[in-house]
Amino acid sequence: MTPGYKTSEFWLAFAANLMSALVITGVVADGTPWAKVVAVITMMLASLGYTAARASVKKSAPPAVVTTTLVTEPGAAKTTTTSEPAK
Repeated sequence: MTPGYKTSEFWLAFAANLMSALVITGVVADGTPWAKVVAVITMMLASLGYTAARASVKKSAPPAVVTTTLVTEPGAAKTTTTSEPAK
């Protein structure tokens, strides 16, 4: 497993937190155009971090198997379909 500090999710979250800290500490004054730029960059970094994390989870997850059962009327035979994921 890759150490956390070597992942893109870590660095995106770190950058988003750093941008937020600039506004919170007053380095970038609140209400200025730069504060709006920092807010937009922070939002984009957070979104990218979430997307990267979800993509890595989905890439490593086992494929799902879908099973459906159809019952047409009481006492009737059941039809079962199993679908394997495309490879």
